[in-house]
Amino acid sequence: MNYSLNLLTSTSDCDVVITKTEEEVSNLEFKKLVLERKKKSYSQRLAKVQTELLETQAELDTISSLIGSLEGQLKQQYESRKALLEVEKVRLEQRLVKLGPTALLVLEAEAELVQRQLDELNAFHSQVATHKGTL
Repeated sequence: MNYSLNLLTSTSDCDVVITKTEEEVSNLEFKKLVLERKKKSYSQRLAKVQTELLETQAELDTISSLIGSLEGQLKQQYESRKALLEVEKVRLEQRLVKLGPTALLVLEAEAELVQRQLDELNAFHSQVATHKGTL
């Protein structure tokens, strides 16, 4: 992008802009690091939740198939366990939505925006430094 560098008429003007640019670059680099760690964490938690959901569903399927052949107290115990598993399944499905592909894509988009801002600020910094050399 072309900037109005001719508005910077002294090296001290350039120094002020360079300092502010460096601060913003530092802030954006930190934000990028946070987003990268968050993305990694989401990926790890997503895999864990998916595994737990599969295990819960498998146990739920097994218990559901057994309940019909049981009687008395044992049947009640299995029905109670089934109810708990159904609640757990709903909870895991909700977590999956929160951590799922959509959330990961949003993080990736945010990280890309931050990277583009960093690229533009670095180019701006370079142009100001070059302009400073001409003063």
